[in-house]
Amino acid sequence: MLVLITALYVAVRPWLIDTVGIPALVLFVLATGAVGSIVIAWWQARNRRYICPACTHVFPVSVRRNLASQNWFGRLHTHCPSCDKQSWCDIAPDEN
Repeated sequence: MLVLITALYVAVRPWLIDTVGIPALVLFVLATGAVGSIVIAWWQARNRRYICPACTHVFPVSVRRNLASQNWFGRLHTHCPSCDKQSWCDIAPDEN
């Protein structure tokens, strides 16, 4: 998907720069990235629960904490609300 978007951008870039200008194009890309990050953090806050490796407490994470914490490959570097230790918390398995 990323390759297709990049190819489309390279193909229409001269037209975009001539039509809207470089500052507007940069602003659009930054705004789209910010909105996309907020939407992903919102989705993760609603659908994911994390488990603390120290005390095995399962807890949800707010949108703000999801945006502020490092989140790599399904692991979130955050404080556990139960034991207050900061560590890499994994996604909790489904309770269904």
